[in-house]
Amino acid sequence: MLRNTVEGPSFSGLEVGDFVAESGPTKGYIYIVRDTAFPDHIKIGKTVNMQKRLSTYNTDKPFPTTQIHAISRVFSDIATVENKILDYLYKQTPPTTFRKEWFELKHLALCERVVEEAESFFD
Repeated sequence: MLRNTVEGPSFSGLEVGDFVAESGPTKGYIYIVRDTAFPDHIKIGKTVNMQKRLSTYNTDKPFPTTQIHAISRVFSDIATVENKILDYLYKQTPPTTFRKEWFELKHLALCERVVEEAESFFD
């Protein structure tokens, strides 16, 4: 089940460090982050270690501005899942950046729904 947070790196009694794929380079998580530096946008991405990924977003900043909004359960083939999610989203709404992982905030509910659907479709 997609877990949501608006409080930063901890949520629902879980810590970001809890979201580290245990084995294999293909296992990982889909996440949605928000950054106060870009308040009208969200980013969808994949990671095998959410704690390390979040720290890279907040590197070289005087204070952390990126926060996890939601994170999925672990997927066994995270690259395929991310590609399918992004392919679907590109057909629904254009991404806002060259890297094609940032979307306008108004599409947050759509992004959450697509990740939740992926959780019930992919292992």
